[in-house]
Amino acid sequence: MLSKRSFINCTLALPLIGLQSRYNLLDRSLEFVLQPACVGILLWGVTVESFLTGKYTRESAAVLKPVSRGLSVIKHSNIEKNWKILDEITAIQKILVELLFR
Repeated sequence: MLSKRSFINCTLALPLIGLQSRYNLLDRSLEFVLQPACVGILLWGVTVESFLTGKYTRESAAVLKPVSRGLSVIKHSNIEKNWKILDEITAIQKILVELLFR
């Protein structure tokens, strides 16, 4: 198995042509290791299974059933830091709507 150090050395010598990776405001680990070695990145999971869209509130997430997408939302909703990030996104959205649709 390739060690992290060997992987980084390899990617610096031979940059990746493309990468498909999970990336969002809750998980930004891609920025620190892989992004510098890539020419192109195709992202998935940017809304964290709709958690970051504002679709779920603390109340609605609390009553979700642990199946499929609900399980992922439940996992993210149990972390207070994630709600703070969502609150910031919502505040920015309100400012932008006010500026754009005056």
